[in-house]
Amino acid sequence: MLIWRGWGIAVFFLWLLWLAGAGIIVASGIPYFDGLSGDLSMQWVVGLACIFDAGTVLLLSRYRASHPKRVSDAASGQTFLVARVDDLFYVPMRWWTWILLVLGVVQLG
Repeated sequence: MLIWRGWGIAVFFLWLLWLAGAGIIVASGIPYFDGLSGDLSMQWVVGLACIFDAGTVLLLSRYRASHPKRVSDAASGQTFLVARVDDLFYVPMRWWTWILLVLGVVQLG
């Protein structure tokens, strides 16, 4: 079960997208990846997907933080800027950058 708030679900879907992309990269016939066994090539796929996703999540979380949500009070007519809340499993999106980066390095190491 996935638990998210705001754009937190993007962490998971971007990882799936990068997982497919990294699988294509590893299976594309690049000479470096030709001699890898099945388990080792899967480690490369998951590791590259985590590292690419960490970069994408970093850019997305910075974009979301720099564009606060405008909320207007109906009673007073004032407009307020409210910080956006983007979580996946109650972990803020900006922290997923570092979690994914560590997981990617561990997979590649």
